[in-house]
Amino acid sequence: MRGARAPGGVAGIAATSALAAAALAGLGATAWAPVMHHGPAGGHAHASGGLAATAWLVGWGLMVAATMLPVAAPLTRRVRSPALLAAGFLAAWAALGAVALAGVVALGASPLPATAAGGAALVAAGAYQLTPAKARALARCRAHALPSRASTDPTGDAVRAGLAQGRASVACCGPLMAAMALGALGGALPMLAAGAAMATEAAAPWGARLTRPLGVALAMAGSLALLG
Repeated sequence: MRGARAPGGVAGIAATSALAAAALAGLGATAWAPVMHHGPAGGHAHASGGLAATAWLVGWGLMVAATMLPVAAPLTRRVRSPALLAAGFLAAWAALGAVALAGVVALGASPLPATAAGGAALVAAGAYQLTPAKARALARCRAHALPSRASTDPTGDAVRAGLAQGRASVACCGPLMAAMALGALGGALPMLAAGAAMATEAAAPWGARLTRPLGVALAMAGSLALLG
């Protein structure tokens, strides 16, 4: 797989992300917005439980594609199939989305106030930003490493590379995105803003400098929500 090139792969990732952001913003202006961003408890007059869960997962997938997928763009120059790379990357985030949705449903059935859930989730996400585990996850996410056991199977290599980068991205950025969802702090603009901040931290040359300030800001915002 060494030496493989995927002309247009970066452009394809960029176009996919832009389309996902536009779709998320567009759907956010419809009656499905409460379900997409706050889960089945958000309510929709004609949505069954399964349909509401599907709508939430669609919103999650669009958010991930819009903000997180560009983190994998550097790898597209080193695999033969950017599409399979993206599929592996998004699969890792889809797994986190399923877990987050289960948490959203559980919180929706609990008597815990939304402000308390949101505040606690933000404090937890902020605290994670200051841990050694976050530092290690950020380093892996920024490494853009191919699987160590490269083979003569370019299809499998692309999927594995996507999954590996996706897992690193989830470990690095997933806690904040899950906190936004669990705290019912979603919405097209807040989720896109949070995702953009995480993607900048993971991809920009100076992104690692954002880790601690973001952690402090999140913990302070969560504490204010709890006190308020």
